[in-house]
Parts: sequence; C-alpha cells; structure tokens
Amino acid sequence: MDGGPKSVEYTGLVEWLSKELQTLCKLDEHVNAVSSAEDSSSFLLELSSFLKELGKYTENYFVYRYITRNCH
Repeated sequence: MDGGPKSVEYTGLVEWLSKELQTLCKLDEHVNAVSSAEDSSSFLLELSSFLKELGKYTENYFVYRYITRNCH
C-alpha cells in the first residue's frame, strides 16, 4: 500500500472503512477511493471532512457517556 493517498488500494481501504463507520455512527460523510493518483487532492479533502464529522460524533459520544455515568 505504498503511495498513501495516491494509491488506489490504500484509498479503497479508507473508503471501505469510512462507509462502515458512516453506517455504524449514522454519519453524513464518507470518503471515495481514487481512480488515479491525480485524484489524491480531492481524496484528502473528503478525508478531512469525514474526520471532522467523526471527531464531532466521538466527542459527543464521550461527553454523553461521561454525563450519564457521573451526573446522577
């Protein structure tokens, strides 16, 4: 999987993982794999948006868990 965001195989794995997390966490965003190395900048932009949304989800989840466990 050399090449990171320029690799079709690497971005395919990220796409699969992002779609699984999208379903599991009920997110709006997911990441599409690249079809060529020239698509890497759009891949990185999608990845950035996805990670922002995932970060908000996980932050809200952990705040909720903390409150429900510690504020009775």
